[in-house]
Amino acid sequence: MLEHALQAGAEVIKRPDFYCDEKLASANDMIANMMSLIKTDVVVWAHATNPFISSKTYDLAVECFLNNAEYDSLLSVVKLQEHLWCENKKPLNYNPYAKKHVPARDLPSYYMQDGGIFIQHYKNMKENSYFFGEKPFLFEIPIDEFMDIDTEMDLAIARAMYSFFNKS
Repeated sequence: MLEHALQAGAEVIKRPDFYCDEKLASANDMIANMMSLIKTDVVVWAHATNPFISSKTYDLAVECFLNNAEYDSLLSVVKLQEHLWCENKKPLNYNPYAKKHVPARDLPSYYMQDGGIFIQHYKNMKENSYFFGEKPFLFEIPIDEFMDIDTEMDLAIARAMYSFFNKS
């Protein structure tokens, strides 16, 4: 990955192995370490585990962050408008026993942090050691760009999707 980044013209900074292992270092520790290794005005944190987010979407996210000063950060999300249930096995956003069924399109919208894009000013990220601040802009990514690879199955699905859409 580092070699590929160098070939693409990126400035590469290799983190100590300790901060690359989520079993050893917390996200806060990892972010604090990264902030000690770089110096910039704005941090755009893009996870490799979200491979389908397009360069156009990244450009739009950066533009959105820079043009919305009332927010201290930006994070990418996907919209959930479904019949949701809580951990206690109770419906979260609808009454399944109501006289009339509410279609999903008429339910309240929720937003799931997809882990693809986090943007904030360097100074803020250095101070809070987290991906976003206290007043983030929720930047909705196109659903066809959503894929957060967390498991082997997610990776297999992503590879299949990539193969399917890149047959030419």
